[in-house]
Amino acid sequence: MGIVKALEMDGLDCRVLFKQLGLDYTALDDPDARFPQDSMTRLWQRAVELSGNPAIGLNMGKVVRPASFHVAGYALMSSNTLAEGFQRLVRYQRIIAESADLSFRLLDEGYALILTVHGDHLPPTRQSAEASLACALGLCGWLTGRTLHPVKVLVQGAEPDDLEPYKQAFHAPLMFNAPYDALIFERADMEAPLPTANEAMALLHDRFAGEYLARFFRKPRDPQGAAGAVPVAAAGRAEARYRGADPAFVAAHFAASFAGGGHEFSATARRHPP
Repeated sequence: MGIVKALEMDGLDCRVLFKQLGLDYTALDDPDARFPQDSMTRLWQRAVELSGNPAIGLNMGKVVRPASFHVAGYALMSSNTLAEGFQRLVRYQRIIAESADLSFRLLDEGYALILTVHGDHLPPTRQSAEASLACALGLCGWLTGRTLHPVKVLVQGAEPDDLEPYKQAFHAPLMFNAPYDALIFERADMEAPLPTANEAMALLHDRFAGEYLARFFRKPRDPQGAAGAVPVAAAGRAEARYRGADPAFVAAHFAASFAGGGHEFSATARRHPP
């Protein structure tokens, strides 16, 4: 799970941290595992206390990979453009998380990816939303092979004492105390062709994403989670294999794998992405 890698960047021992909070660390290996939002809220709160870093959520932008977004990430990866990909991400957002609402729309100043995180009983921390924004921007960089500079970044939280982590993470004008959390992108960046684009793969990913949603949300799972699982579970191995590879090669290899009957992607978000 990406959050574990992000917290480890600040020197935290996540096995100990999970145990302290009563969370099952081994559940990270379950592709269908879900943690309640309140548990994530407590995790972020404790991480800030232990690390002394209120901007720790921004670490997520440094560890994100398509597998961080489950099968929806691969659907985005095979899309023609980031705009098309983010539309897919919105469509399949319940695969990623059930406690947040994501929207993607064209505004006068550019394309806006807008996020709203909901708490269960506890109000969500700002780190949760900021991690998601950093994650989305990091994924853009991974897919395009270049650093994207948003037109503007909107953050609901108050302006922090130390702005440097935010400047380093977003490389864009920052607006705090905003009405919502969002990234505003140039139209040209969102509409440029992706090197990972593959129409046949996009259709396959759409199919698997649809199957995942149908199985996970409509059928009870057995103790091993089999009833809700997508019939492919090799994201950890696939991501390790493609570490450092050119994105176009990754897409081509995925296509060849599917053509040969191999299912080399998964809905799994491993705790150690490449």
